Amino acid sequence: MIRTRQWIMDNFMALAQEKPLNKITVAQIVGRCGLNRNTFYYYFEDIPSLVEAIFAQQAAALLPEQRDTLSLLDSLDQALAWCQKYRQAALHIYHSASRELFQQHLTDLIGNTLDAYACQAGLDGKYEPEALKTVLHFYRCLLLGVTLDWLDHDMRYDLKEEARSLITLAENGALLPSEYSGKQP
Repeated sequence: MIRTRQWIMDNFMALAQEKPLNKITVAQIVGRCGLNRNTFYYYFEDIPSLVEAIFAQQAAALLPEQRDTLSLLDSLDQALAWCQKYRQAALHIYHSASRELFQQHLTDLIGNTLDAYACQAGLDGKYEPEALKTVLHFYRCLLLGVTLDWLDHDMRYDLKEEARSLITLAENGALLPSEYSGKQP
């Protein structure tokens, strides 16, 4: 049963690489899989629930990878590797009626990435709880904003380099007040 569910998800992603979401039907998905419609509906309520399942799977697979990295940029790169691997599908989903779902997924993904990084880097020992909450909120908004801009520009620029520049500016006090820089005077 798990193989069938994954087979449906994989074939959907192949279709999403080829065409926008509003041009994909359940009939096309099951036709590509060699299954019947009832099998699709056994696993998924509709195409948006299929997209949501793909996001959940991607997020769950990411968590173990993030435990082994100390770099915020590497963590972000890992978090967005799915977008880069399935570039056209990600853009089709982003530019579809599922955009809000995708944005929520990105918000959660970036938030979880930052939380894992903060825990790994021991930031809870460097900041008071409210200050850490503020710093993580700032970075979540910063990284989410640059990620959405990257998607709005069809992933045409190097997101990791853009994020590196913004984080460097923030860490040097250009974007954050000095009390949040993490550096001791």
